[in-house]
Amino acid sequence: MTVSGPESRTSPVADGGYLYRRIEEALRRLIATPPMGPGARLPSDAELARQFGTTRVTVAKAVTQLERDGLVQRQVGRGTFVATPPPVNSFIDTRLCHSFEEQVGVEQDRLSYRLLGFSRVPAPDFARELLGLPPGATVYALDRLRLVDGRPVGSELRYIPEALALRITAPMLAEWSTLRFVGEVIGKRVPVIVVNLFPDIADAALAERLEVPVGSPVSVRENCYRDDDGRPLLCGRSAFRAEVRLQYVLGEGTAPSSGAN
Repeated sequence: MTVSGPESRTSPVADGGYLYRRIEEALRRLIATPPMGPGARLPSDAELARQFGTTRVTVAKAVTQLERDGLVQRQVGRGTFVATPPPVNSFIDTRLCHSFEEQVGVEQDRLSYRLLGFSRVPAPDFARELLGLPPGATVYALDRLRLVDGRPVGSELRYIPEALALRITAPMLAEWSTLRFVGEVIGKRVPVIVVNLFPDIADAALAERLEVPVGSPVSVRENCYRDDDGRPLLCGRSAFRAEVRLQYVLGEGTAPSSGAN
């Protein structure tokens, strides 16, 4: 395997300059380029040294930095392999109703959103049933990705009745968790969230969104927000990559952390 890019050419900078930085950047690009992925083997230090016209010591310095960043793992006697990303945990305490976004954001400060769309659409059958709407009713569809460290981990699709949707601002859609902006609109935290969990596999569209192979396992979370009287506020479905772990805490007791949404 040859590492592509101008960094693969012999450099007059040699070991006394910043060649190891350029080797590091070339390897970062290689790791991010299909078909590379978790478990893929990188070229050996000796192979990289030949490609870059340098020493194994310089190559080892670059690879060590990638190992410190959690991108690769060295296995004695076997070589260097692309590391598996660490799992993203979302703990859900039904008494506190903290959001996935709050839990990840507070503990890891790594979460952001990519807004894909917010428009009026015919309500799909499952949304009509959950929201108690008549045939032919329309709702606003919120479509966005949840990203951790810039990597898509979840695809979020919410169906929101017009009365609520028209009170949601653009910054809320781009930056706030659903739980947060619904609470802001109704003037208090959402009192009830009804959740259904089920496994699925990623079709071509979802695989592209989550940057996983077609047919990869995903976890789907279907939920409905309700007010104190049980009336539905909104509903939706979110699909998460396999490494996102969802934990529910039911009834009395203390959770190690909390999350919902």
